[in-house]
Amino acid sequence: MRKGGYDLSSPLSQEAKEDLEWWIWNLSLVNGRGLVREKPLISIESDASLTGWGAVCKDQSIGGPWGEGERHLHVNCLRASGGDVCRKRTKRMW
Repeated sequence: MRKGGYDLSSPLSQEAKEDLEWWIWNLSLVNGRGLVREKPLISIESDASLTGWGAVCKDQSIGGPWGEGERHLHVNCLRASGGDVCRKRTKRMW
């Protein structure tokens, strides 16, 4: 995909079209309601920056700096990676 091509259109698969059509017809049924109705068993709050990542789970916090292999990544990739690292490491806290 070309950078800056937000004015270009992209073809949608039949499955994507069907999903969008479902949302068009059913949005009023779920509008203002959460998609997940059950209360989560655990909550992990995490964030990341260009220098490192961190997370809080229950009363424990973890975090650290990025390694040489991650430092060059875009901050959005780092946030996704940080969330994944936090999920894996906080799994032991449950």
